[in-house]
Amino acid sequence: MAGIDPLPPDWSYLPVAQIMSPTDLFGAEFRPGFHPDNSRWKLWVGSDGLLSQVVRISKPFEGVEPYYAHHHRRIGIREARSVVRLAERVGFAKFQDKYESGITDLPTMRIALRLTDKLKVVETDWATDGFEEIWRRIHRYAPVSNGLTPWWSCGRIASLVEWCFKP
Repeated sequence: MAGIDPLPPDWSYLPVAQIMSPTDLFGAEFRPGFHPDNSRWKLWVGSDGLLSQVVRISKPFEGVEPYYAHHHRRIGIREARSVVRLAERVGFAKFQDKYESGITDLPTMRIALRLTDKLKVVETDWATDGFEEIWRRIHRYAPVSNGLTPWWSCGRIASLVEWCFKP
């Protein structure tokens, strides 16, 4: 199985790179900014093409107590490797480790990708060239992501205001 299963008790505080196993090809995580839905997710994909995702559902304004959902989905080795090839094509290895927009309360996205023997991690709170393309590719495999994603990764033109106040 890809990743560590079961997860350590403090998994939700650990970056996705710290819960990935040495055989996992890539991982991604989403943490919301200021938004009524405080849910977050992490996923990682092993070299066998098995995607594992853990979602922490938290909607305090709706009275929903936080709970966790685990999902597994086989995307296949070919698809998993296509993400790595895309990252190589857009120059992920040369990306900065962190990009910040300077705007507070935005969601944070993190991608951890194994390039050769090194795990490269990039974190951002805004769409940057190349990162957005990789994020969209990974995001389409996520079993649970509807509404739990940055506004720009939906694959359509959207406004930040629309995303922030989406029902």
